[in-house]
Amino acid sequence: MSNTAIIAEYNPFHNGHKYLIDTAKYETNSRHIFAIMSGNFVQRGSLSICSKYDRAAAAINGGLSAVFELPAYYALGSARDFAQGSIQLLNATRSVDYLAFGVENKDNQKFDQFSDLLAKESQTYQFSLREKLAKGISFPKARASALIEILGEEVREFITLPNNNLALSYMVALKQSNSSIKPIMIERKNVAHHSKVANENFASASYIRTNIMKGLPISSFIPEESYQKMASSLESPLSNSDQSYLSLLISQILLDGSLEDKNIWELSPDFARRLNKIKKPFLYEELCEYCHTKNLTRTHVERVLMHLILGMKESEANTIKANGLGYLNLLALDNQSSDLIKEMKENSELSIITKKAAYKPLSQADRYSWAMDKKAVNLYQSLLFYRWQKYIPSELESTVVTNSIKN
Repeated sequence: MSNTAIIAEYNPFHNGHKYLIDTAKYETNSRHIFAIMSGNFVQRGSLSICSKYDRAAAAINGGLSAVFELPAYYALGSARDFAQGSIQLLNATRSVDYLAFGVENKDNQKFDQFSDLLAKESQTYQFSLREKLAKGISFPKARASALIEILGEEVREFITLPNNNLALSYMVALKQSNSSIKPIMIERKNVAHHSKVANENFASASYIRTNIMKGLPISSFIPEESYQKMASSLESPLSNSDQSYLSLLISQILLDGSLEDKNIWELSPDFARRLNKIKKPFLYEELCEYCHTKNLTRTHVERVLMHLILGMKESEANTIKANGLGYLNLLALDNQSSDLIKEMKENSELSIITKKAAYKPLSQADRYSWAMDKKAVNLYQSLLFYRWQKYIPSELESTVVTNSIKN
């Protein structure tokens, strides 16, 4: 039987994620549905609302066979890096038949046409894309704008919808890597990606996070068995807007020598100048607003600030992009799905990490990445303790979460 993968953040896991899992299982008849999920920091440069192990446990209780961590250098990359890194790892498992993802419009013909054009990167497309990136436009918006120039204004609505845009990134990465993995598109149910309103028992992750930070009830938007795994953690949530410690960390870094010498990933000269010019002391929100310009989007600002806090190096990111990564860190496993791990260990080009302290990276790229994954846990551990006086173990002290509730 087949295996289906999902690329996710589950920040937090909710009924919409459960719907995608159940629908993917029905459409593919797969033996296993598993996810590769961002860790304690997510693609927008934010702290996850609760720890990666709690979110992974919730997803297992929501019907997944296993959850693996998307390494930090991929999880905190641009939309293109996020997609390409995820597909690189899924290809290397040699155990994935389908990739399931949500879309606003399930139009296979349009997705195939647009992803073909993007994957082949014609000279006309490359010129238009470079022109827009040079103006400081974010990659997803620059790509969409280039497509509109080539294909016409009528495609604007389709390609600028957030799930459609991310789906295109996955399909382009699949095509450019000559992947055998087949895409499975599932229409999003009831609410839009960043919707600020709920619809029955469905709500966007951003709406749920807002309610959590306001102390409002959210349990109706999350499967009961999944909520049980996160309930305690969601009483002590983390959020960038709630973290005065982030501004203290950044202030210390700015006092400690020249930013140009730190080789921080994606930190442009313009961004570095703005960081050096801001009046100190400052709150995190004030810093983000000061650095946010027409050419530096808010999402990009927060992501690069997280690169700065974690000490993510441009040189290390380039090594990882050039060589790919050779490991997957298992966070959670359904007790009935050990055969999936056995299959991956037999077929995969990757090291499947089940015993954290025993893992020894083999390549330079893996050493850079694994060190950053451990550092990210240590930072999250410290922020959680300072904010809530709550302790979580380091990565090397952590064990795979298991359960046996799945039908």
